[in-house]
Amino acid sequence: MKDLVNKLGENITTKIKEENLSLDESISLLEKVETYVLDKLVCEHESCKPGERYVLKFEGYLENYSSKKIAYSLERAASALGDNSYINQSDISLIVRDVERNFGDRVVIKSSELRKWVKNSLDTNGYGFLKEKYSG
Repeated sequence: MKDLVNKLGENITTKIKEENLSLDESISLLEKVETYVLDKLVCEHESCKPGERYVLKFEGYLENYSSKKIAYSLERAASALGDNSYINQSDISLIVRDVERNFGDRVVIKSSELRKWVKNSLDTNGYGFLKEKYSG
């Protein structure tokens, strides 16, 4: 595995130098390559259906994306503040839709990206006070 990583790394580094990319451009490229490869491999392995999404967990395993999990986490965050009236189902649906706009045509979404998008949406939609309690 280490040899393969080294080989791929050398090929990518050589290509980046040939293209004369800056460090920022290189980082952006690597993130896009990672997304592309993950989507392609997961769809080949899982026979993806249109619109199907997977979450790549921090521990390295995949699970099916569920908007209900985001909703439940938001409900728990509101509950942790001592009163569920801080956010209602309509507001939760708005935040979930806002988060899902970030997906584009991607198949694999990292759990860290989901958390970031939820927290950004909470801020944007006037629920920044829930960010501290939201665990994702």
